[in-house]
Amino acid sequence: RLIERAVYRNSAAVSVLTPQLKAYVASYGVPESRIQVQPAGVDTELFSCGERNDALLAQWGIGPASPVLLFMGTIYKFSGLDSVIRGFPALLLKHPDARLLVVGGGEDDSRLRRLAQDQGVADQVIFTGVLAYDLLPDIIRSSTICLNPFQLNDITRDILPTKLFQYLACGKPLVATPLPGTAPFLSGEAHGVVYAELPEFMSAVTELLEAPDRLEQLGLRARRAMEADYDWRKIAENLATWMRDVVLV
Repeated sequence: RLIERAVYRNSAAVSVLTPQLKAYVASYGVPESRIQVQPAGVDTELFSCGERNDALLAQWGIGPASPVLLFMGTIYKFSGLDSVIRGFPALLLKHPDARLLVVGGGEDDSRLRRLAQDQGVADQVIFTGVLAYDLLPDIIRSSTICLNPFQLNDITRDILPTKLFQYLACGKPLVATPLPGTAPFLSGEAHGVVYAELPEFMSAVTELLEAPDRLEQLGLRARRAMEADYDWRKIAENLATWMRDVVLV
């Protein structure tokens, strides 16, 4: 904390990802005028809309008619995937062809695989392990709904996960828990996001699967919002302009 205080107080300016981090830096006595909130963004050329890749999904036994729910990233104990897996049998009653695709690895991988077995959905919940980065855009484009069911805790409270922008840039609706660090940037359905607390999370996913027109509209809004506000190039230009202004003051 002593080193942080020295760095922040002796910097001409500090760029942070969220309003909560701005308040944190300000707590060290840094004037708010020297702190800029600059959110994460996305490469909208790499992560773009496109056709579903049925050949890619087939390697995991997913057929062309199956709705695909996608979780992508590190599998932390607070990922919320346990709630998703426990709620998956009820979703399958209405959508028996649905599949949950978990792309990534982490500390909770083994427990969640056992949980899928215990819930009788091991064949419908597919763990791919860690995949090459250049496959991710195609995997997102091949999904129906993307998920971010993070539990709210001291780690997740102020975060703004980059993968959310990647999902949305590919024109995919997102169902997410309402994290305080995320909501100021992704307001809700205007950005292609449906917010739901964990007890209602899978109900929200099920409702979306039953509303194809709403799914399509959310996807269109998601892509437009990413192009307008969160393209990496625009964010880089804003940051460069701000840095130049700081130097010239």
